[in-house]
Order: sequence, then structure tokens, then C-alpha cells
Amino acid sequence: MTQDKDAIDVDALREITGGDEALERSLFAQFRKVGEEDMASLREAVARKDLMVAARAAHRLKGASATIGATHLAVLCQRCEHSARNGQLGPVEDGLDELEAQLRSVIAFVERLYGDR
Repeated sequence: MTQDKDAIDVDALREITGGDEALERSLFAQFRKVGEEDMASLREAVARKDLMVAARAAHRLKGASATIGATHLAVLCQRCEHSARNGQLGPVEDGLDELEAQLRSVIAFVERLYGDR
């Protein structure tokens, strides 16, 4: 698994936000809410074997991850989305724990990055 310090490409994020810390904080707050909701949706969809819903949740999380520079998380979401769209439940199930761990790593990184400001 990727280390927390590698969870986000901060340079890419700052390029997107122009270094506007308030915008970064806003993006992260929205990311956390949406990320946690999408992860829960993804887990529920897999439990129901609903690959269409799983693909949509993985796609949304992939986009949100890419927006904040969480490239490894975006790659994991892409793999999950691809498998779900191709009707492959096994790889989606197998990747859930790593995907969720990476999401937690991104959230932990952000909390440390902005926690003392």
C-alpha cells in the first residue's frame, strides 16, 4: 500500500487550485464526504452483486480522487470500475480493502496537512 505521505500529489493539487488554501480545504471537505459515501455505496453494491452501481460509485470516486491529486487512489478506482463494467465481481471484491485503505490514507494525509492551520 502507498504510504500516507504519497497519498496526494500536492504539487498537482496546488497547480489546480493556484495555491489557494481555502479552495484546497473546500475540495478536501467535499472529497471526504463524497469519498466516504461512494465507498459505502461501492461496498453495498458489491454485497448485492450490483455491478452497475459498483461501477458508478468507483467512477465517481475516481474523478474526485483525480481532482485532488490522489493518483494512486484514482488508479485503484479505475481498476474497480473496469472490472465492474466488464461483469467481473471477483476483482472488485478483491480490491475493496486496498481501495478503502488508500481512501483512509488520503484522508489521514489531508488531516495532517491542514490539521494545525
